[in-house]
Amino acid sequence: MRVVEQGVVQTNPYIFQKTLEHNYYFINLNIPNVQVLLVGLSNWHDWNSVDVFYYINDDILDRLRQDKNFYIFIDMAEEGFDPINQFNFWNNIESSIKNNNIPAHKIFYFSCNLQDIEAAKQVSFRVHVEHMWWSWQNDLHDFFNIDKEFKRAVKNTTRLHNKKYYSSLNRAPRFYRTYLNACLYYSSAGVNGLFSQMPIPEDHFKYNRDDIDWIMLEKFNKILPITIDSKTMQQPLHDYKHILDSSIFHIANETVISKKYNRLMITEKTFKAISTFTPMIIFASGSPNKQIADYGFKTYIDYFDIDKFDVETPIDKINAIVKQTKDLCKTFAHMTKTQRIDWKFKEEGLLKHNFAVFRADAFNKVQRKKLISLF
Repeated sequence: MRVVEQGVVQTNPYIFQKTLEHNYYFINLNIPNVQVLLVGLSNWHDWNSVDVFYYINDDILDRLRQDKNFYIFIDMAEEGFDPINQFNFWNNIESSIKNNNIPAHKIFYFSCNLQDIEAAKQVSFRVHVEHMWWSWQNDLHDFFNIDKEFKRAVKNTTRLHNKKYYSSLNRAPRFYRTYLNACLYYSSAGVNGLFSQMPIPEDHFKYNRDDIDWIMLEKFNKILPITIDSKTMQQPLHDYKHILDSSIFHIANETVISKKYNRLMITEKTFKAISTFTPMIIFASGSPNKQIADYGFKTYIDYFDIDKFDVETPIDKINAIVKQTKDLCKTFAHMTKTQRIDWKFKEEGLLKHNFAVFRADAFNKVQRKKLISLF
């Protein structure tokens, strides 16, 4: 696959040209005999009636109409926005296709929102969805040796584990994830948690109207940040691995927790726990346990009452997670260190199975095969 050189998209607030540099996804996308204009989208909040192709040079649009091997790829492959209800992406792309007489099948939109697989039935252009984990694959020590990696995890947990039973990391200032950590921090389980948490901006407080403990949240926000992982957010797996290895279980605070929009992302936040053989609770929109089961992973039903987590609202999810965390910490307090480690690795077959599915990347490979078959 060849990408058009820079200079064919005019400066504007809505669409910009991208390159393959540092773009893990498209660097590894092998489609022979195809050339693409790779673009990204920006300023989503301001979109109303935007003709995104208006800013692309006319000769490129002519080639798009005439050359069967020329396409536009809209790269939102690391984003999980709802492109219909939350932002006006897809309606604008549809109208832009019609206004410029562009064959709809020549436009590909790349997404990490798993709900877009179903939502794509509403639009004429192509939508391709994969879950986001590809840039983390190479951070495993013995990626193709499951038994060796499992033994390393057991050894590391034996060396590192103490009285901190679980971990919950939230380096981005997301409202619901912050509130979950606040609830955990000030609960009876707080002393047993490993937290990373950045403060949330003051304006976040006025936009949320849930029945929450505002006094507690503001108190928590004032003591932040709490940092136990690396100083930057974009770090490879090994910078977090010691935290997961020292934990008996992990709370994976996924990128998207929304009560309003049709969004579901399963990202490296979940796969970190899988790759370190750490049982986890997933805090995400929708039904993340059903989603990972659809990928071929086994759920952690032997560790947690996972049905309690697949409730409708973020606050109900938070309440369920906090209750189970408190109950588990009470149980762990009466165990020896050896017993807690045994609990973590008790379902060795399940943990190894999930690592193998993660390693095989079956879902993405199927999706990628479908994509390549279209050319």
